[in-house]
Amino acid sequence: EHLYLAGGFCGKDWNKSVEMVQVHSNTHIFWHMVYIDGTGVKFNSTKEWNGEEVGFENITVNTNSELGGDIKNVDGFIASSKPGWYLMIVTTSVEGRTIKYDVTFNKPEVRFIGTLIGAWTEGQGEPFTVPATADGDFVSPEMIATAGTDADGCIRMYVKIPDNDWWHSEFIVGIDGDKISYRGNGKDQQRVGNSAGQRVYLNFSTDKGKIE
Repeated sequence: EHLYLAGGFCGKDWNKSVEMVQVHSNTHIFWHMVYIDGTGVKFNSTKEWNGEEVGFENITVNTNSELGGDIKNVDGFIASSKPGWYLMIVTTSVEGRTIKYDVTFNKPEVRFIGTLIGAWTEGQGEPFTVPATADGDFVSPEMIATAGTDADGCIRMYVKIPDNDWWHSEFIVGIDGDKISYRGNGKDQQRVGNSAGQRVYLNFSTDKGKIE
């Protein structure tokens, strides 16, 4: 039910790790935006180096990955030959007593959907800008209209998980202080509005963000 991700982006400190997010309606799939450098990352069902962590030798890189060619093995870690941000998607399955991990590495695209871009069609509007560093913020396009907290006019953000609708991987900031609140397999989230001219800032290494 839980997968935690640690690596160079957090000094390989499990106390600073991030929890991967279950995909709504497909809880065997987990995702997170992650900065993968030359020292790499591993994931585990607990926040510790206990020999159960999953590294490069324990995964299969999905052949449909947009950026899978960048991924390499460095001392057992899932590392990159082109350090940068990746949308990392882990699909789990069970064969006998063994858990299999099929991992997709896609482009790090975050988008709005709905009234803020005038369309409920996936892939519309400009994506957030992608930071060059592990501690940088993804920054949204300027929001040109004031939006309320109703279902149609509020801020809606998502990443695209293949073969899933956008709301299977949506999230928001502003519900719980500066935390990024992921929908996961939960119900429709509380709504957050904005003022014209504001932007959304997201730090996926700390799972924090802001609207200003």
